[in-house]
Amino acid sequence: MPAGEASYAGFHCAVLSNPAGHTLYVTVDRGPRVIGYEVASGVNAFVALDGLGLDSPGGRFEFMGGHRLWLAPETPGVTHLPDEEACTVELSGNNLHVTAPDNGSGYTRSIRVESFSDGFIVDHTVTGTQATSARPVASWAITQLPLGGSAIVPFGPGPDPGDFQASHSLVLWPYTKLDDPRISVEDGYVLIEAVAGNPCKIGVRPDAGSMGYFRDGLLFSKRTDPAPDPIPDLGASAQVYSGPDFVELETVSTLRELSPGQTTGHREVWRVRESITMQTAIGEVLEPA
Repeated sequence: MPAGEASYAGFHCAVLSNPAGHTLYVTVDRGPRVIGYEVASGVNAFVALDGLGLDSPGGRFEFMGGHRLWLAPETPGVTHLPDEEACTVELSGNNLHVTAPDNGSGYTRSIRVESFSDGFIVDHTVTGTQATSARPVASWAITQLPLGGSAIVPFGPGPDPGDFQASHSLVLWPYTKLDDPRISVEDGYVLIEAVAGNPCKIGVRPDAGSMGYFRDGLLFSKRTDPAPDPIPDLGASAQVYSGPDFVELETVSTLRELSPGQTTGHREVWRVRESITMQTAIGEVLEPA
């Protein structure tokens, strides 16, 4: 279905729908952010946030909810800079492409979305604008979702390492407690119950290329091609954060040094399924691509 423009949640947005009746709203007066993912019933699968953010050396970064493109590794003077400038927009058929100017980080960021039968292909691109070769960066795609559901992350060995080598690892952030009841490690996956509480965050390695969030019968899932090393955060390219106000599904690309004009890309494929059970949701997230 053709792309267009509309106002959504108080923002000027580029809009793209797919044949399943799902619609994405991508901000163009700041960002770029995918601020809404509406299913056919009108429900927004993403969370909307107001007044939450982080202070950075360049000003305050507002979370807003929805989906954003950050730069990893997380460095306040680079990652947390505000994204308040207007973006350039290209609309063509079932594609939209939104690009933000350099916000002082030394990089431009863009999100290109293509619709297909029951989902969206979301390409993230970071381009160097300054001589930043001493600072390798990765594309960091973060989706904020409402509390009250369960994040599902496949967790198991990658290609057979043999019987005598380590096969997979769970990565923890310093504020994560091993006895946090929201985190449960099952055979083949990790579940994070998104209940309001102190911040916790986990990552997995190797990345199976899929993760999902199930809430009230609705499954939002994202798939990626697992990134090759080097990867930030001890190699955890699939990550989940849960805190007092929202939960995040995060994927990270390979670290690269970007000279002016050089780019690094990162693709996610999004789908939403409605009116399914938790067991069906787990099965779909664990199903190989």
